[in-house]
Amino acid sequence: MSLNTIETIPKQPYVTQASLDLITRRNAAKKAGYHDNATEIDKLVHKSIRKDKQTYMKEELRSHATQGLAESWPVLKRKRAGYKPKQTKLIQNDVTRPVQERAKVLADHYANNQWATKPTPPLPVRPVIYDEQAPIVTTDFTRLELDSCIGEAKKGKAPGPDEISADLIALIDDSNRDDLLALYNKCWQTATIPEDWKEAFVVAIYKNKGHPELAKSYRPISLLNALYKLYARLIQKRLANALEPRVRNRQHGFRRNHSTSDPIHTLRRLMELFEATREPLYLLFIDWEMAFDKITREGLICSLRRLHLPEHVLSVIGNMYQHTPFRVRDSDNVSQKEIQSTGIRQGCPLSPYLFILFMTVLMHDVEVSYRAEMGNAVHTHSAADPLFDLEYADDTVLMSRSSHSITKLLQCLQKEAEPYGMALNRAKTKLLVVNGPPAGVVTFTDNTPVHVVGDNESLEYLGTVLNRKGSPQITLTTRLARAKQEFNKLAQFWSHANIKTALKVRVFKHIFTQWSFTALRTFG
Repeated sequence: MSLNTIETIPKQPYVTQASLDLITRRNAAKKAGYHDNATEIDKLVHKSIRKDKQTYMKEELRSHATQGLAESWPVLKRKRAGYKPKQTKLIQNDVTRPVQERAKVLADHYANNQWATKPTPPLPVRPVIYDEQAPIVTTDFTRLELDSCIGEAKKGKAPGPDEISADLIALIDDSNRDDLLALYNKCWQTATIPEDWKEAFVVAIYKNKGHPELAKSYRPISLLNALYKLYARLIQKRLANALEPRVRNRQHGFRRNHSTSDPIHTLRRLMELFEATREPLYLLFIDWEMAFDKITREGLICSLRRLHLPEHVLSVIGNMYQHTPFRVRDSDNVSQKEIQSTGIRQGCPLSPYLFILFMTVLMHDVEVSYRAEMGNAVHTHSAADPLFDLEYADDTVLMSRSSHSITKLLQCLQKEAEPYGMALNRAKTKLLVVNGPPAGVVTFTDNTPVHVVGDNESLEYLGTVLNRKGSPQITLTTRLARAKQEFNKLAQFWSHANIKTALKVRVFKHIFTQWSFTALRTFG
């Protein structure tokens, strides 16, 4: 194949022949030694390709926009996504590996670092928190439960190793649904599942931070078998129906009728209260070090046992988490099987709920430990209704009136979390003092001081920006700036003459109105 033939094959669909001709001229100039000329032509190449891409996106928007929002959304989503690094080589043990080995390097990192078992102190032997066994239904699943879970399954998601999608399961007829129900009930009765259901494909997504040539800069997204996910959903719904009264009332993550607005609203009202009384309020924003990945499997089951789940249900969940292999899929390359030894199963409908049950037990033990050491309950505004924590899944805030008390809370949290494999990200754990500065140093268990947010600093909590003054102005300013940035990403869409105004209004409402409602719920 000649050089010219190679150069006429565009790597991207939007590259035109005019741009390819410029590339040919640039390469010829380089080959002839005319480097100055090649540099000038190279500038024209980049300019031409940018123009090609803009023209291509406009045409793609026009062709999809005539069909409605559903058809336009994939294009709009790509426009909003922003910069994504190209597939790069990865560094492993100070050696740069070829692109073809990316899957292997990522799999090694996840298996031997992120999901590897680390030494932890032994789990303390403690009694159940509730004397009465949780009223979880343990009889066979019903057809009504199965149909409900099939209807709620998210469509259009990437399939797992079985290559079966939720869309396909939704098309199963009555007879085959009965067969599927029989399979699930067999799994439920025997507390076992097919080994194939435990396997996952892992896709690595760049975190938009960190060096793109380091494996730790990529977040693993697990693609699980659709049949497994449906089974996990059946179990999750039974657990949620029975255990909702036992979930800590300050936990707002992964629960019906709860959202990020709830803890934000509580936090702001509390800050306003202390601002009005001119009393100090210590707010410690905890950042866990990969909480979902580091919790030990043994610790997870132990925490569920403390909530007094039936032993049969514990056996079911324990089997689902026993020997969970994965393979990393990167472009056309797939790694060998590795084992995820710690952490909850990402992509599993049951896992997030299991995590908030664990957090319920952890914060209960922190409270008991604090009482034992301090002799009284910690509270901020009311001794009758002690409030010292807020959680949204793993996003945790500790609150107190003094530096001594908040230090004791922090250290109790560290000690109680360690046997479960949980550790704090100290660099990102920060103290915000309302009506400060702090009267004393707040320290971790090794007496290392916690970073204190200064007068000219701020921090972000669940999408809202907070500072020592407690004013919502900084949050409003930040939200407006982000909204403007998002709006400008779709500039070609808004200005396109062939796209109907009605569709533009629908897109605007879909993307931006929710930001306004969130702000109103937070500040109202």
